[in-house]
Amino acid sequence: MRLDRSLLDRRQFLDGVMGAGVIGLGATAGETVLGFLTGLEEPEPDHIVLAGPMLETLSQKQYVLAPYGPRPVMVFRLPSGELRALSAVCTHGQCNVRYRPETNDIYCACHQGRFTAEGINVPGTPPPRPLRTFHIRRQDDGTLIVAAEPFEPGPSSNPTDTP
Repeated sequence: MRLDRSLLDRRQFLDGVMGAGVIGLGATAGETVLGFLTGLEEPEPDHIVLAGPMLETLSQKQYVLAPYGPRPVMVFRLPSGELRALSAVCTHGQCNVRYRPETNDIYCACHQGRFTAEGINVPGTPPPRPLRTFHIRRQDDGTLIVAAEPFEPGPSSNPTDTP
């Protein structure tokens, strides 16, 4: 048996597709707004461990970005050899920043913001505040522990804690 006419004409089909698209877009927007309003963000960890490929990147490029909960942290080596860890999020536009070994500063490409290697915002550039600092401790096995809070003194690791 063959139908002489389709059960849906073209207009009904297109209305259905458009309706499904609007519902999908609304659901996605609703989820985003709900997450923003309720703060369903990934919590920040007590510390992170840098090992393996991240340590290789640090030795080759003099800096590495690592996830620290919802935001990245930047670990870099100063010309003196000292390690430093700072937030990798600019205090001006929330863009990621990067360490520039050739000029020993931190640069944000979004609005040409600059910070010193200590994380202090350079006067005359857009960032209003310094970068958040983290503490570093080298373990006996060579891995690095990065934490927001200072480390308790302990005999199990090498105290290369940096402010």
